[in-house]
Amino acid sequence: MASGVYKIINSVTGECYIGSTRSMRGRMAEHKYKLRCGKHNAMLQRAWDYFGEEVFEFVLIESCPLDSLKEREQFWMDTLRPAYNISPNSKDQTGTKHSIETRKLVSESLRGNKRTLGFKHRPETRERMSSRLMGVKKTDEHLAKLRAGYAAYRARLNLSKGIGNVGMD
Repeated sequence: MASGVYKIINSVTGECYIGSTRSMRGRMAEHKYKLRCGKHNAMLQRAWDYFGEEVFEFVLIESCPLDSLKEREQFWMDTLRPAYNISPNSKDQTGTKHSIETRKLVSESLRGNKRTLGFKHRPETRERMSSRLMGVKKTDEHLAKLRAGYAAYRARLNLSKGIGNVGMD
């Protein structure tokens, strides 16, 4: 699909989010994915969680060439004054200074499982993953590797606490 400026409209409140993209289909899929996972900008995410997915509509406002995307996005932001955009400026946000409070919030949101940066599976997904592993027997070689990895983890943990290898075989 062509490049252009789009809006995400809350049909209950009439509030919206304005954005621009090179590919509407890809950008809409990205928005929906992030919103469904709870990883979008705070204002739009709160509304999505509160009102539900079914009240949001994705609309192409204007098709335009790539070289005028940001200019046209800014025009629509100035005209519609979107409630869900964090910044009133459509230009690149590189170099934006965040407040100490915002940095703390971001830091806290990234704590947890470091492999997935705090992502948590939904309960039904966790149940499905668990049921697939039920009854699966691990080989002796696999168990030995798991034990060795866990022992190394415990050793690092004890060293970081200044305990040393007390009680390790």
